[in-house]
Amino acid sequence: MPLITRLAKGEKLTIQEMDDNLLYLESIAGVLGPVGPQGPAGANGADGAQGPIGLTGPQGPAGPAGPRGEQGPAGANGADGAQGPQGDQGPAGADGAQGPQGDQGPAGPAGPQGPTGDTGAQGPAGPTGATGATGPQGATGATGATGPQGATGATGATGPQGPAGDPSLFQVDGNDNILVDSISLNGTTTGNNNVALGASALRSNTTGNYNVALGQSALYSNTTGNNNVALGQSALRSNTTGVTNVALGRDALQNNTTGNYNVALGQSALLYNTEGNYNVALGQIALRSNTTGYQNVALGARALYSNTTGNNNVALGLSALLYNTEGINNVALGQRALRSNTIGNNNVALGPDALLYNTEGKNSVALGASALRSNTIGNNNVALGPDALLYNTEGKNSVALGASALLYNTTGNNNVALGLSALRSNTTGYQNVALGQSALYSNTTGNNNVALGNAALQNNTTGTTNVALGASALLYNTTGNNNVALGYSVQSGDFSGSIILGAEAAATDNGQLVLGSVNYPIGPVETESLTSNKTLEINLNGNLYKVLMYQA
Repeated sequence: MPLITRLAKGEKLTIQEMDDNLLYLESIAGVLGPVGPQGPAGANGADGAQGPIGLTGPQGPAGPAGPRGEQGPAGANGADGAQGPQGDQGPAGADGAQGPQGDQGPAGPAGPQGPTGDTGAQGPAGPTGATGATGPQGATGATGATGPQGATGATGATGPQGPAGDPSLFQVDGNDNILVDSISLNGTTTGNNNVALGASALRSNTTGNYNVALGQSALYSNTTGNNNVALGQSALRSNTTGVTNVALGRDALQNNTTGNYNVALGQSALLYNTEGNYNVALGQIALRSNTTGYQNVALGARALYSNTTGNNNVALGLSALLYNTEGINNVALGQRALRSNTIGNNNVALGPDALLYNTEGKNSVALGASALRSNTIGNNNVALGPDALLYNTEGKNSVALGASALLYNTTGNNNVALGLSALRSNTTGYQNVALGQSALYSNTTGNNNVALGNAALQNNTTGTTNVALGASALLYNTTGNNNVALGYSVQSGDFSGSIILGAEAAATDNGQLVLGSVNYPIGPVETESLTSNKTLEINLNGNLYKVLMYQA
């Protein structure tokens, strides 16, 4: 989990992380700061819409509807109207200044550090010992050839040490072979069209054809493998029967024995591959630990470094999928994308540090810098946008579209957040839907809420089962439950169980049906004497009532 530290004023922040001799500085979104300084108090609410027409008396005695009583003398300006509902809090104060870059988080699982030493891999330097076959002091035997007969040397050539001096070292029986070294292509019998430049290059080749080896011990152990290209010291050194491999760089594909159709460009790329096929590794120590994994593509230094048997992975970028060992069908594009993944499958990470700490999580998609960065075992998540689902660790089946959407979610499941900072503070709340900038922004553990519209249910923290449709709908609800609000800036007063319809309509108690507001009334209300024999039956609070109906 990333570690977040708030610094006192004046303190200095030093962040250091060493990983395989590389230094990383990782940025996270900071600690949100206390919801910004709540914006500057909303400009005093524009004088509260002149108050509710003062208390101009009860509109005069309900007399014959008089000429509406000249509206009374402006009601003494209505005592400044309770300052209005504090303005719309300004959209979350522009997320604060993103905080002081946070504390880079816990250096990530230090990981198995990979099979460290490149040099160790060069391992069985033994084969070079074959030069011992030159026999005991064979070279000295040549001196004897200068014996008493002088230039003829015939006696020396047949002398006792002569035959042990390996006259076959220079024998190449195949056709159209080119060698530049005394023991290159030493064992070739019928192999054709090979090129070997460098000490012991293609030394063990017998019937292999169309191979090119440039560098000391390149393709050293190849016997019957065909169509291989090895450029660099010990490149494809252990290859015996593998075909159509290309290795460029020191120790590239060094331990490959029977693997086919691999391409390794860069020092120690695909170093430990033995039988894996159809792999492509471009970059220093890319796919270094791969043994039998197949159809992997690694572009970038240390990309897919630890992969051993994982298949069908694509890693593009420095340290992308660095610790993956057996995970399959993953795609990582960007520096350190899916860096800690070990056995997680079917993940897609696009952007630096996307799904950075994922280890076993499956079927997740992260697009954007640090999207799903802290996820470890959470499955089936989709995060699109920088820092979307940034701190999610085990939460499942959530969708976050927009920068910082579901930012602090850790274990909450089945949430949907669309819009900048939607459901930003949610931690364990589940089955919430937020569509619109800052919708359900402050929700932490509230469940089963639906918010559609900018800042809808923005301040809700633990309230559950609310439905808010409209910009700023239920904006100030924090713990109220089971409310339904439709319209601009509709408010519940933090009560529960109300149905509130119409712009700026507000409940004043639990369980109310509210239609319209002072500023936006629903139709005129008039006093009339009417008779009717028609009624509408309604169910109110579990009881049946009849409402008199009159057709206008």
